[in-house]
Amino acid sequence: MDTLTRQFERIRNDRRLPAVVLFLLAAAVYANTYGNQFTYDDRAVVLSDHRIRSLHSLASLFTRDYWMLEGTNLYRPVTMLTLALNYALSGESPLSYHLISQLLHGLNTVLLFLFLGNFFRDEGHLRLRFLAAAVFAVHPAATEAVNLVVGRAELLAFAFSLSAFQLFIRRGRGTGYLRGSLLLYVLAMLSKESAMILPLFLLLYHLFFERGTDRSRFRDMAGYGAAFLLIAAVRYAVIGSFGPDESMQYFKGISWTSTALTMAKVMAYYGKIVLWPVGLQVLYGFNDIPVASSLLDPWVLPSIAVLLALAAAAWLLYRRDRTLSFFIVWPFIAFLPVMNVIVPTGALLGIRFLYLPMVGYSVLIASLLTMLPDRAAAALQRERSLQPRRWGDLAAGAVLLFLAVLTVVRNSEWKDSETLFSKELARSPESTLALSVLAQSLPLERAEALALKSLALNPIEPVSLYVMGTLLEKKGDYAGAEQFYRRSLTGHPTAETLQALGRLLSNTGRLAEAEEVFRKAIGLKPYWSPAYEDLAVVLLRKGERDAALSLVQQALRINPGSAAAYNLLGTCYKEAGDAGKAIQAFQRAIAAAPDLLEARYNLADSYEQIDPAMAVRAWQEYVQAAETLDSERAWVAHARGRIEALSRMPGRR
Repeated sequence: MDTLTRQFERIRNDRRLPAVVLFLLAAAVYANTYGNQFTYDDRAVVLSDHRIRSLHSLASLFTRDYWMLEGTNLYRPVTMLTLALNYALSGESPLSYHLISQLLHGLNTVLLFLFLGNFFRDEGHLRLRFLAAAVFAVHPAATEAVNLVVGRAELLAFAFSLSAFQLFIRRGRGTGYLRGSLLLYVLAMLSKESAMILPLFLLLYHLFFERGTDRSRFRDMAGYGAAFLLIAAVRYAVIGSFGPDESMQYFKGISWTSTALTMAKVMAYYGKIVLWPVGLQVLYGFNDIPVASSLLDPWVLPSIAVLLALAAAAWLLYRRDRTLSFFIVWPFIAFLPVMNVIVPTGALLGIRFLYLPMVGYSVLIASLLTMLPDRAAAALQRERSLQPRRWGDLAAGAVLLFLAVLTVVRNSEWKDSETLFSKELARSPESTLALSVLAQSLPLERAEALALKSLALNPIEPVSLYVMGTLLEKKGDYAGAEQFYRRSLTGHPTAETLQALGRLLSNTGRLAEAEEVFRKAIGLKPYWSPAYEDLAVVLLRKGERDAALSLVQQALRINPGSAAAYNLLGTCYKEAGDAGKAIQAFQRAIAAAPDLLEARYNLADSYEQIDPAMAVRAWQEYVQAAETLDSERAWVAHARGRIEALSRMPGRR
């Protein structure tokens, strides 16, 4: 019995125990994410970006835009590198991606607990540190960053930034700490642009907690300034811009004053989400938080009053409780990159943007949950009354349980796109973007009704116009589809919409117009291989084989693993009469995509020119892969005819 007691005491006093418990707590609340599918932006980045599908394309992650289809002008090569490694390990299985996100969130929770040790050093504050990290672990504000696979950018930037901050605090122990901090800062910026604000946190820490001259502050900050300028220069060299494309700016055409007043409401709304995280959405728009044109607009003055009250509290607490003052200021700095008043962004409000600010909010919540019971305990002990600390612990446990339940429920809403955006519309019925996104995951009849509703709310919404075009094209209304594609391009030209329009024009025989559209897509996104492939198809149909071959070769330089490009390469060689090279190209297409039936058909047809026996085998493999598909019925009949004819040739039994 004494041995068991000693073992228990040893475990309880183990300094590693809180970190282990916090990691397991973070893992527990996200355990129901393993069955979730790819949703929303995951499909564009994980399922559509060829660069993560081959380790041979890793260099291109550092030399091209983060987003292949849109003009977002984002640069996140480290995030993309982790996705490429994920793909190399498990392909398109969502499970491994969600597992990595969960592990990162658990590690970030432990990092936060350790980081807070710099501010709450004595054993008496261990409870506060643990509670703050626990709030961070289970709060629904993290659900978007963890459930959305592309939210990995938030998780990585947080991990690198907090680690860099930790080494900065310890830089007095040797130059290696400062160098390590600078390296981590660079990795954070290459994970997500918002990490650029780390030097502001470091300067704030220097002002609040360290003594030193202006010269020493400048010396310490100089390295971070140099790192920032370096990444800014690399970013500009790669994508030619410091900010998002004008067409992607959420406040495009709205004055700076209205933007600032609206964002004051947004800041207050973030506070509301932290305190009452119920009914979260993926997409927040002006129907949720209307544009403010003056101080007298609803909620503008109350929002500004809340923000000023927090600023005043930070000022008043600076001398009495500098640590609490520091963490009140924390969210103000953390939100700067997404405030739209310094650098325009493509979003009004995003739950994922709360991930870094939650450091400050978590400390404030934990402080309230520990400070009030402690003060009550001190007062009541003087009166020889019961200690209320136990009640405080029960209250803290109740808060954590409440937040954990909300997180688990929210995780279930991220099951797939249909589930997610059905909930979205229930909470924001007039969200045109939610209507359009949901329409893309529903059967044709239901999808069309949603797209029409979206356009009734906003007749010029580009995504809704594009979705309506795709639906009409599926119904065979090509004239109507073309009209909606062109209207979408007027409001927001994207390579994806240009591709859809170009394919429609090509399929209806308007090759010259299709060529013009595909060349515009290439001009918009020079490193998007499907545009080169589509243009090559048009040129082949026009008889311009050499020009088509050049485009296909360019597509393969961009995406060496493109099965479609290898199929086109084989077609070019086949039309040139080079059956050997054609066969090699078709074989590489099949190796890259075994279900590409067109390549199997072309391979069998090419074999007929040089090896009838291999042709029979190739035709048989095509038939076996395609015979159950109605769309391939005519081609399968032709293949069976060729097998029969080749089998009757002299010399074959």
